[in-house]
Amino acid sequence: MRENDVDLGRLPNARYFVHVAEPGIHEYEIGNNDTMRMEIEPGETYYAIQSTQMGIVAGRAVLSPSDAAAFTEAQPRMRLWEPRN
Repeated sequence: MRENDVDLGRLPNARYFVHVAEPGIHEYEIGNNDTMRMEIEPGETYYAIQSTQMGIVAGRAVLSPSDAAAFTEAQPRMRLWEPRN
């Protein structure tokens, strides 16, 4: 996932990561084919989910808003993604 061509984190299968953002408008990109625009409010927590949609030749990554309940349900099956140094 990127914002303004800066890598924020990766979302391999069954992983999640945490990104702390300043308030304001943000546009996040996943892969080469999808973006999600969000207005971040101070003190709020936002969730997003990456899914795969079928394409003509291969699947394509899709980023969409989610919520705390969906994350809480999925979290026991996931691990925190940590960048390699």
